[in-house]
Amino acid sequence: MKKRVYALLGGIVLLLGTVSARLWVLSRDSLEAASVQQSSRVQTIAVSRGTLYDRYMQPLVNRYYGVKASVTPYEPMLEALRMHGEEEAERYVKGCASEGERVVVPLSSWLPPTVGIAQVWAPDRYGAEALACHLIGYINGDSAGVSGMEKIFDEVLSRYSGSASVSYQVDALGRAALQGAGRVENTLQNAKGGVVLTLDAQIQAMVQQTAAERLERGAVLVSSADSGEILAAVSLPLFDPNRVESALSREDSPLLDRTRINYDLGSVFKLVTAAAALENGISPDTVYVCRGCCRLQGATVYCHNPLGDGALTMREAMIRSCNCYFIELALDLGADTIRELAQRFGFSAALDIVDGYETSRALMPTEDELTVEAALANYAIGQGTLMATPYHIQALMTSLVRDGVWCVPSIYRGEVNEKGETVGTAPKPEEERVLSARTAKELRSMLEAVVREGTGQAAMPTEGTAAGKTGTAETGWSIDGEPVVQSWFTGYYPAENPAYIITVLSENGGTNGRTAAPVFREVCEELTRAGLVEKATPNA
Repeated sequence: MKKRVYALLGGIVLLLGTVSARLWVLSRDSLEAASVQQSSRVQTIAVSRGTLYDRYMQPLVNRYYGVKASVTPYEPMLEALRMHGEEEAERYVKGCASEGERVVVPLSSWLPPTVGIAQVWAPDRYGAEALACHLIGYINGDSAGVSGMEKIFDEVLSRYSGSASVSYQVDALGRAALQGAGRVENTLQNAKGGVVLTLDAQIQAMVQQTAAERLERGAVLVSSADSGEILAAVSLPLFDPNRVESALSREDSPLLDRTRINYDLGSVFKLVTAAAALENGISPDTVYVCRGCCRLQGATVYCHNPLGDGALTMREAMIRSCNCYFIELALDLGADTIRELAQRFGFSAALDIVDGYETSRALMPTEDELTVEAALANYAIGQGTLMATPYHIQALMTSLVRDGVWCVPSIYRGEVNEKGETVGTAPKPEEERVLSARTAKELRSMLEAVVREGTGQAAMPTEGTAAGKTGTAETGWSIDGEPVVQSWFTGYYPAENPAYIITVLSENGGTNGRTAAPVFREVCEELTRAGLVEKATPNA
């Protein structure tokens, strides 16, 4: 009996010993795993976000790459930085490192493999000279789009995000160890996926520089005469998307996208008045007499020439930009006829350039307002309560070049993945015939004469010919006692076989397109010098 009891007790002791041993092994493995986990850290070196491309797949963001490094702040690493001319990086690491914590710092060049330093090539989102800053927009500290295409295509660009990080060992006190540079995980190449725009990076850079040298505030748009797609979009003053906070307090409002806000139009609207007349059977040879002013229901509207231009045809009135002629034309034509055509040109609506990215809604006088002769007179010459954006004027001029077919200027082409493969394309913009081809041709002939011998002579380039219309818009308000006058020029180049549509707005730029027309001319000359006119001209 005792033997059986001893045997049973022995078996129990053996079983408990086996279980205890197994629990100890499992506990040791778990503790070892926890120890390993606690002795390593992960640090993000760089992050990337999908790319915005031009029409030729040239990047508009992520254009420039630089070296970013995770550095262990110990003397051997600091000495390596000094030895390779990275003194600024060395000072930065010293200044912001806590004891033993690795620091991410930009380097001017790639260093030889060095213990305690992990490096990657990382994209600089905007670089020192950002292109199309208002159209592209900017992101916040969380890499989310705040404005422009960054905001409109935020979901797509975020989808193609990537990062580079380093895993490294730390000691019991949490200080980075010196065993190697660390293990780097890099998915920054995902950012090669993104959105393709209609812009031409070369044209954008040229126009942006020319406009910035010539204009303090304003806008310049350049589009393809063949398709109406926007090739360059400039709003002035420019701002640095890397330092948006510095633009917030400036009095010249650099964050305002002047391509999409309303301005008084002035004489560029005479194109609509003339088009309405031609479409309704009024001959371009119709003559009115300009005596320097028009007296209407107690109001007087003056012409540019206080002595009067005398008897003029429509063509001669367009060349001289005679106010009285177009006022008389409008009074005979009637407000409803002009207003109806203006609406078809988009002058009572916002233009949806991309879904979610639209202009201000253009403003026209109401039908009741236009029952007053003075209001109709102002409307006929682009004054009064009429307002629109540079995009509206660009669409107007494009429809004249395209034989009377109107469409909203487009900016979006499609989406590509990280391999550069097209995975989505933009729908074709809707088009509408608003003028007969005959009317469009007649107006183009007038616009060629405006530049050749009229108010637009300052827009004539040194090579080739151009066509277009000046505009001087009185705003009714003043700054420091001086009246504010908007200066416009819109036209196309070359005149005989158009390749480009160009609209220039000089905010408070003076009379007769005084500042706008020379910018148009210089843009034409830059396009010629770059060899882009012959390349782009249809049927050349």
